Amino acid sequence: MRTTFIYTALFFILNLSLVNAQKVACDCKAELDFYYQESQNLISFKDQFNKKDKLAYQNLFHNLKSEISGSESSIECLQIISQLAAQIKDEHASLRMKGFDIEKSQKLTDPENLKLLKASLYFKSLPRLDVNIDSLKTFAQAVDQSSAQGVYSNQIVTVAVTEIDAGSYQAIVLDSESPVWEKGMVYAYFDRIEANRYQLILAHPDHKVWYALRNEVFENGRFFISNFKKLETPDHFDQVGSDAATFSYEKLDSETGYLRLGSFSRMSDNVSESRALYDEVKGKIDSENLIVDLRNNIGGADKVAKPWKKLIRKFAKKNQVFVLLNKNSASNAEITADYLTKFDNVTLLGRDSWGACAYGSNYGNAAVSASGLFYFMKTDMDYSYLLEYEERGISVDIELDLKRDWITQTQEFIKSKSRNYDLVAQ
Repeated sequence: MRTTFIYTALFFILNLSLVNAQKVACDCKAELDFYYQESQNLISFKDQFNKKDKLAYQNLFHNLKSEISGSESSIECLQIISQLAAQIKDEHASLRMKGFDIEKSQKLTDPENLKLLKASLYFKSLPRLDVNIDSLKTFAQAVDQSSAQGVYSNQIVTVAVTEIDAGSYQAIVLDSESPVWEKGMVYAYFDRIEANRYQLILAHPDHKVWYALRNEVFENGRFFISNFKKLETPDHFDQVGSDAATFSYEKLDSETGYLRLGSFSRMSDNVSESRALYDEVKGKIDSENLIVDLRNNIGGADKVAKPWKKLIRKFAKKNQVFVLLNKNSASNAEITADYLTKFDNVTLLGRDSWGACAYGSNYGNAAVSASGLFYFMKTDMDYSYLLEYEERGISVDIELDLKRDWITQTQEFIKSKSRNYDLVAQ
């Protein structure tokens, strides 16, 4: 019976086939030329590539170009160019493909916009598979829990992740909470780099853009960057609640304070909130221990982060600091975490961060192809002393259990560390 299932499943997966869809006019050779030329102006390229590396980069470019037939869809072209982009470690300059444009003030789910989306050549050209959805779901649910294959949800769509080739996977929509995604459409692609790390090609939920990223992680039935979790996987506690304040401080008990720093954005409202809390707590944190929560802080400006770094550094001279990171801690949050590790009384807990900290974009300028279809940000800030963490993330000292509350676990660690200190002191 088991053997029959294996052969049936193998036959099923091998016979998934793409629907013949209209294709967006895409001159993939011209798009690849654009990326090859413009990418060499990045400070990350200049930092990382010596003469030998540049020759290898050139050879890869020519090999990829020679394989382009001219009939590639825009998504297929994105996959091709991403192979070249993968040679440069710079997540701030990640390759992107333009999606479907609407005014910022409008919603894609509004009837008129939805009608325009589904009539667009962009939408009609998106990859989708001719497959029996019920059969696909049955197959994916039967795969071992430890496998990357399976049925997942990100609260917007439910997908079946199935293997295309060894180490390469696609996420096929089984069901959707949003009318902008239809059954059988491909929402994402995952290509294994090593162990549990993947290159990711992912659609924005509202079709604004497609991303090519290098830092996806699969663990415990979950893809962390794309936020896909297997249906049978228990809830995880690495995220901050959606109702959490961006900035807050409270005393958890007589010995421990909790400081939430949810963003270093330079937007005026965020700067005002940060400054107000800073003025409120400066010189007034009187606990022996301080938990600094940088979860879901995707970074921002130095002018917002710098005062907090100084405050925490001063506190750490005589007290213990415990910094929380998760996979969504990125950019300036990672730079802040690395800075704080230089002090003896600082411990990083949680999970390794995003891995977008070696470079940055201060001015927000983009390199855009002649067609307007592909683009990437021109990074202009150099933190290449952190290059070892790019795409991998800042490593934590203490890894926390995903299945238990992280604040509780941190308090338990603080108490165990205090007991151990008392024993040594005796």
